Amino acid sequence: MIFSNVYKIARKEIIHNFYNYWFFLSAFIFCFINFLILYFGDIISGDYSQTDIRSLVLSVIHLQMYLISLFSFILSYDSILSEKETGVLDLILSYRFTFFEIIIGKLVGNSLIFSLSFIFGFIPIMIYLVFFGIKLIVLFKFILVSIWLNFVFNSFSLCISSYSKDRTIVIFLSIFIWIFFIFIYDLLFTLIAIVFHGDISSDLISFLLFLNPIEIFRLISIIFFMPFEANDLFGVNVGALKLYYVLISMFVWFSLSFFFIFLATNNKN
Repeated sequence: MIFSNVYKIARKEIIHNFYNYWFFLSAFIFCFINFLILYFGDIISGDYSQTDIRSLVLSVIHLQMYLISLFSFILSYDSILSEKETGVLDLILSYRFTFFEIIIGKLVGNSLIFSLSFIFGFIPIMIYLVFFGIKLIVLFKFILVSIWLNFVFNSFSLCISSYSKDRTIVIFLSIFIWIFFIFIYDLLFTLIAIVFHGDISSDLISFLLFLNPIEIFRLISIIFFMPFEANDLFGVNVGALKLYYVLISMFVWFSLSFFFIFLATNNKN
């Protein structure tokens, strides 16, 4: 792999997303939706007397779960597919770029542009949360975990984009994977608990939680924001709630992202 080629592809992706205003639009949407949920939460609940910090933090965590994974798919789902359709991919390959370098460059470029847009959109939210006593170091860790989640879902999206020439199939698979990790997985987790009447070993619970990057994001975010309330929030006392287990699982998913990319390089349709 030639790193200068990866740099050129990443730079192309960053410039492209600046010119089509994706950077500014996503940053605005992040900021707007977060403020909408945070500011009007008390109005909807009818409680004007005080702000519940615990509910505020949980709202932030769960909202980022939905937005980060969804925006990652929106950003990258046609990153390879559109260049296949227009013939740009074949042109780039003719300049002695390997398919692996192209995908890695797109992964790096898309992850960087998303990270910058997320940070710019999240800065007002950080100020808002600091006002309620949340420490800056905790928010900084949360941003790093958010960038990690974006990286994982960007790798999913690029793999899907590289495996098909049919835009309809790519869109369908992207939506299905997003819905599966966000909603269906929790339902399956609940179904398993019902079938076993709640008699599940802590090791099995930990294993099931670590199979979903969304759950890992939720786990480590809660550990960072509310380290003494994690057991109460999840209702269980398992190894998954230990920080070093979660960090190891993050590294595993980070490594799996490159494995997915490696699989995608074997498909050059």
